[in-house]
Amino acid sequence: MQVDILRVSSKTNPKKLAGAIAHTLSETERGVNVGRAVMQAVGAASVNQAIKAFAIAREFVAPTGKDLVCVPGFQDIEIDGDQKTAIRFHIEPYDRRSSTQPILDEDILKVSGGKSSSDYSHKMAGAVAHALNKSEDNKAILQAVGAAAVNNAVKAICIARGFKASQGYDVIFIPGFTDIEIDGQQKTAIRFYVEYR
Repeated sequence: MQVDILRVSSKTNPKKLAGAIAHTLSETERGVNVGRAVMQAVGAASVNQAIKAFAIAREFVAPTGKDLVCVPGFQDIEIDGDQKTAIRFHIEPYDRRSSTQPILDEDILKVSGGKSSSDYSHKMAGAVAHALNKSEDNKAILQAVGAAAVNNAVKAICIARGFKASQGYDVIFIPGFTDIEIDGQQKTAIRFYVEYR
């Protein structure tokens, strides 16, 4: 059965998209779909909207006792005759393993938005893979503020999937909102709870 791809733009309303994700997954329970929702985004602003929608969708399904997980990946696509690299987000219901380890600030990988080079994404991916390897419960946490930083975090997770795939593992993540303080101002960050299975 073919899965409809939810295409995300920089103008996509995250709450409406979250509703579409939750609806797609509820249809799954009635046997209509194949067990997941798929989003596709091109560009930092679109990726940011997709991640916000995913975090909100988690809140929508929480009363059912379920959580959601994302398996991200790169996808070559064509837009108006031009080749682009999109990010696809495969969202599935998930029984999340609770962490037995406390979250220490020094353990959180803080992702910058100022650097958009492929080198930065590869370095962050290496940091993610290293954090997963050294963690007692095979988890890592990334934190990003702003569209560019969120985009860099997602790219790093996609690349880390490739690193861990060579070891027979798949890397998944769960995003959530968190309030932080930067230079005396309250900001909302996205935390990516990354693990492998």
